[in-house]
Amino acid sequence: MRIIIATERRPKIEGTKQGVATALRILGRSNEPLSFGTRAVESGVASTPRTTEDTMTGARNRAIGAYPEIPGDTLSIGLEGGLFKLNGCVFLQSWACVYDGTTASFGASGAIQLPGVLGKKVMVDGEELGSAIDDFAGGNDIRSSEGTWGVLTNNAVTREDSFALAVLNALMPILNAPAYKGNGR
Repeated sequence: MRIIIATERRPKIEGTKQGVATALRILGRSNEPLSFGTRAVESGVASTPRTTEDTMTGARNRAIGAYPEIPGDTLSIGLEGGLFKLNGCVFLQSWACVYDGTTASFGASGAIQLPGVLGKKVMVDGEELGSAIDDFAGGNDIRSSEGTWGVLTNNAVTREDSFALAVLNALMPILNAPAYKGNGR
């Protein structure tokens, strides 16, 4: 199987590889031959999506945009991190979309509440999360390493980890199709 990852960012690439490996291991398909490729694809949404709908749209746009013209045994995976507001709190969540040339399936990570000052900088002041987390944590290009997830969890969960879970969840409707057709175990 060939996997095209719609990004050039290391945490997203490594998270995707981890999510795919976990899914195949869980399904008893660890020995399946794999190859990975990457392709930068624009999301078509804001750099920091501020609704779940926009985050999912960005992931879907990336997945469909990365799908090759000559498909073969190929899946493309789009990833997007974004925010949503619920009960007066701002949350960060990672989404993945897996596209097989016909069907798109989605999966998400957990969600983590942002500190009030960070949530305000992004949701009210309109700052991008990448620069806001750098200012908040006193770092530089944090999104290319542990990400906001790593800062807020003291690296118990990194940006890579959040995308790995999202990819695992997005793969299941395709790789574990019997469970989705009512023929589960």
